[in-house]
Amino acid sequence: MDFRTLSSSESINQIYVRCTSCKNYLSYFPVMLTQEETLCGRCPSKNNSIRNVSYEALAQFVAFPCRYQPQGCCDKFPPGEIPEHEDNCEFRVVPCPLDESVACKWQGPRTELLHHCLDEHSDLVLENGKFELSLTGSGNFVNVIEFEKVLLIFKRSFDLERKLLKFALYRSKHDLGNQQFLCRLEIKGENNTVSGDFDSSLEANYKMGEIRLEAIMCVTSMAVGKLMIKKLNQKNTKVDEKMLTLLKCIKCSNYAVPPIHYCTEKSNVVCSECRENHGCNSCKRSAPTRNISLDGLASLLTYPCKYKRNGCTFASKCELINEHNDSCEMSDLLCPFNQTTLNCLWKGTKKQILEHIENKHPEYLYENNTVISEKFQEGSTYYRVIKFYKLCFLLNFKKGSFTYYFTVQAIGYFPHQYKFEVEIQDPSTEGIRLVASKLCAKKMEINSRNCFKNVKNYCTFHNIDAFKTDNGINFKVNVFK
Repeated sequence: MDFRTLSSSESINQIYVRCTSCKNYLSYFPVMLTQEETLCGRCPSKNNSIRNVSYEALAQFVAFPCRYQPQGCCDKFPPGEIPEHEDNCEFRVVPCPLDESVACKWQGPRTELLHHCLDEHSDLVLENGKFELSLTGSGNFVNVIEFEKVLLIFKRSFDLERKLLKFALYRSKHDLGNQQFLCRLEIKGENNTVSGDFDSSLEANYKMGEIRLEAIMCVTSMAVGKLMIKKLNQKNTKVDEKMLTLLKCIKCSNYAVPPIHYCTEKSNVVCSECRENHGCNSCKRSAPTRNISLDGLASLLTYPCKYKRNGCTFASKCELINEHNDSCEMSDLLCPFNQTTLNCLWKGTKKQILEHIENKHPEYLYENNTVISEKFQEGSTYYRVIKFYKLCFLLNFKKGSFTYYFTVQAIGYFPHQYKFEVEIQDPSTEGIRLVASKLCAKKMEINSRNCFKNVKNYCTFHNIDAFKTDNGINFKVNVFK
């Protein structure tokens, strides 16, 4: 039977594949069973539940509708891709995005966030960026702003005792966009004006800016504020590029991101990654020094992706660029068999790694949760690649005197934490299984000494020679979220 044919909603609805608790399709692994319930991975499992391995083995071939189909999503995915899609689905049902002090009980698809705030919280909409600020008492304020069809939340806090106004402008954490805007906040009194320039940010990492109001409070008890917003333009981008050339690390030639260091004699810029071994002859006598002034300047610039040369077009402020660089699909990658006996010298990008392994090392590539047979030799380390839909994981395993070791590592960095489960299979008909589960390592290490250092990332089995067959030991490795 070709399970790939089970992709239409009609086929899925003909079989009982809904979670007892949330009523969604059983498309989110692990699927757990109790005597009364079948629970999907979205719902908390019960203490007496067991994993429905048989169902998962079949369901992995089925393309399920997104759980947000009623809200308008028409996409279908196999279970391995469902978690990431549902996290990022534009139709995902989210709560009111405003601060809890003014939020309502509304829930709806992401696509309706802006309309909800403009319609249901019209009293909070800031027209033309203008507002009044009473200087006679402390207070907290939240406003909604629409700019370039983007929902922005403007948060302010005035401290009368400290004569200080704190402020931030950010996109909701439920907003999938990451474009930032240039902003200026002006506070005008009777005779003078104070202002501050800043960038909008994301809710997950916004920081409050500050403006001191002593000069205004000396002569008035009421001020008028004005928030001005504009897009990053091409001219600013060119200026950033010119300034960034001055921040090239002397060792790796990448743009240095705060914290930035420099050698004291020639003022060569050194990035954090190259600080310990930057190769600058002029400062061998002393370690590079932190440059706080450069950090402040760099925080104003827009950085291109480190892998722009490979085709990536992402750009952002320094606080987000490192996170993107770590997970960029265009990041440089060596073949995982580079330092093994295969000595493969291929170099490419994270996006190309699966195609390379399928073409050049197919005998070492296994689908997720399939049986692997191996005749272990004591002291030898073995390497295989597990294909988890479009993602690749490196499986390392070896045998000690009486102990078998297994670890799974991400090939390339993935922002989500994945786990793996190793199942040693009983060759007899009694059906005994040995199972252990640990976290996948987020960084790939080829050196076998480093592979088995962190106890959170490897599992062990002891005295399992009774499980041997003529083909060695049979085991399965299952990667899951």
